[in-house]
Amino acid sequence: MTSGGVTGSRWRFHMSRLCSPVTFNGLCGQGFQIMIQRFIKPAALCAVFFVLLLSVFAQKVFSGTNRFADAYAEYAHPLTGAGDLAPLIDAAKTRNFVLLGETTHGTHEYYVWRAEISKALIQDHGFAFIAVEGDWPAMLRLNNYVRLKDNSGTSAEEVLRSFDRWPYWMWGNTEFADFAEWLRGFNKNLPPEKRVGIYGMDVYGAWDAMDDVLEFYRTRRPAEEMAAREKDYEGFAAFRDDFYRYIRASADAEAVREITQGVQDAYHATRDLWENAPEGGREDKFYAMIAALSAMQAERSFRNSNAPGQSSWNARAAHMSFAIDRLREFAAETRGVKTRENAIENIRGIVWAHNTHIGDARAGSMWQQHGMDNIGKSLREKHGDNRVFSVGFSAYQGVTLAGQRWGTPHEAMRFPPPRRGSLEDVLAQVDTGTADKLFLFPPADEISDTPLERILEHRGVGVVHRENLRETRPYPPTVPARRYNAVIFLKDTGPLTPLHTPE
Repeated sequence: MTSGGVTGSRWRFHMSRLCSPVTFNGLCGQGFQIMIQRFIKPAALCAVFFVLLLSVFAQKVFSGTNRFADAYAEYAHPLTGAGDLAPLIDAAKTRNFVLLGETTHGTHEYYVWRAEISKALIQDHGFAFIAVEGDWPAMLRLNNYVRLKDNSGTSAEEVLRSFDRWPYWMWGNTEFADFAEWLRGFNKNLPPEKRVGIYGMDVYGAWDAMDDVLEFYRTRRPAEEMAAREKDYEGFAAFRDDFYRYIRASADAEAVREITQGVQDAYHATRDLWENAPEGGREDKFYAMIAALSAMQAERSFRNSNAPGQSSWNARAAHMSFAIDRLREFAAETRGVKTRENAIENIRGIVWAHNTHIGDARAGSMWQQHGMDNIGKSLREKHGDNRVFSVGFSAYQGVTLAGQRWGTPHEAMRFPPPRRGSLEDVLAQVDTGTADKLFLFPPADEISDTPLERILEHRGVGVVHRENLRETRPYPPTVPARRYNAVIFLKDTGPLTPLHTPE
C-alpha cells in the first residue's frame, strides 16, 4: 500500500525522522527547543506535527479546488428559468443529435429541464424524434398516443400506468406524462408524417418485443411466414420474462445456439420486409423490424453477460446507437427525405438517457480503463463531434427515487453533498448569483493545457441506491469538458412523482 508514492515502511521512517528531536530542533528556534524537549513527549510531538501536515494538505486541496472553480466560472451562466436556456439552445440547435443526460433515474428536476430543452428544440428548431432509455414495446404505446394514433389511450397517464417492468417509475411518472401531453398537443397542429414521436431504444422488454413481432406476422403476413417466426422464437419464448434464467442457460453457448440463430433469423426476415417494402404503408414494417432487432440484441446482451469484460454492456450500447440511427432514417423517410446524406443534414433527434450513456466514454476511465462503449462516443465517432451536442446533468445534493436492490419497491432516498474535489464540489463553488447553473464548454481543441483538462471524479447514482453508503457510490474519473458540451448543475433536487406501484 502506498501513501503519496511512499511505501508504508518508508513513510514510517520519514515520520520518525520528522518527529525526532534532532529534526524538530532544526525547524524551531533555539530558545523554543528547550521548552519543547522538556514539556512535550516525543509521541505528542509526532501527533502535533501530523496535524500540521494534515492542515497544510487540506489547504492545498481547498485552494486547488478553488482554482478549478475559477476556471469553470468563465463558462458559467445563471439558471433560474426556461429563458436562461437560450445559450444552450443556440449552441445545440444545428446539431443532428442532442443528448440529454441525468445523474440519477429518479430526480424531478432532471425530467423538467430535459422537457424544457426538448420543447424548445422541437417547437423552434424542427427536431423530429426523441429516443429514450426505455423499452421499445412499452414506449411504442406512448408514441402512438402522442402521435394521435387511433385507439391509443385517453391520456398519457393511462398509457404510462401500463409500464410495469422495474424500474417502473423511470418513465411512469407525472413529470414525463406532462411532457407527453405537451407533445401530443404540439402534434395536433401537424400532418401525420410531421408528428414528433417518442421511442424506446433499450434492449429490455425482450419478450414483449417478440410478441409485437409475432402480432405483426399474425395480422399482416401470410400464415406460412407466421409459422416460420413462431418456430424462430420457440426456444427464446421458453424463457419468457426471466432473463436471469436465460443468462444462466447461455453459459453453455452450444445449448442456446439454436435460440440465438432463431432470433437472428426472425430479425433478418423482418428487416428484409421493411427494406423491400414499397413507399407508403412502411411504418408497421419499420416498427416490427425494430421490435425484432430489440429481441435479437437483448438475447445477445443476456448471453454476453457470461463473457469476460464489458461484452454485455457494449452489446447494449451498440444496440442503442444503432436504434438511434434507424429512427433518424425513418424520420427522414416519413418526411420525404430520400437519402442518408440528406437525413444527416436535415433530420435532428433528441436522446434522454443517463450520463453514463450520453457522455463521451473516451473522456475518462469508462473507455480508457474498462473498455466500455456508449452512445456519446459512438455517435461522435460516426457522425463527427460537430453533429453531436451532449448535456450532462448533476446536482450537489438531493432526494431521488431508487430501490435498495434490483426489483425492490421505490423509495425516496437522499444523496449527500459530494466528495471534496469532485466535479460536483467544484461546480458548487462557482458563484453565478443563483444556486443552479448552466456551464457551456468551449470546443475540445480549445481546452488543451488549461485547467479544464484536469481529470475530476464525477458522481453517478443508478436505480439501485443505498443512501447510507456515501463513499461506495461510483465516482468515475473523467474530463468533463471533453465528456460533455454542457453541464446543468443543480444545488438541491427532489424525487419524481411515480404514477403507480405495480403488484
